[in-house]
Amino acid sequence: MRKILLFTAFMLMLSLVITAQTNFGLKAGVNHASLYTYINKQSHKIGPMERLHFGASLDVHVSKTVSILTEANFNQLGASDKNSESEITMF
Repeated sequence: MRKILLFTAFMLMLSLVITAQTNFGLKAGVNHASLYTYINKQSHKIGPMERLHFGASLDVHVSKTVSILTEANFNQLGASDKNSESEITMF
């Protein structure tokens, strides 16, 4: 019974997507960041670091006043630094 309800809900959502106006979009870019830490009252800069991000979005207009927006995004995270005293890696 549960599978039938899920299948019915899926088909209803699919029919809304087919009859509604949809917009599809892609995005990509670069993140540029630096990290500042204070160790023993001394400032230490880690970075700058460049990381990528990209994603896709789908906007489904159900009516004139209601739309459903979904997105899937990927972001690279992390930082690393090497100096004479230590090595720092963060994710």
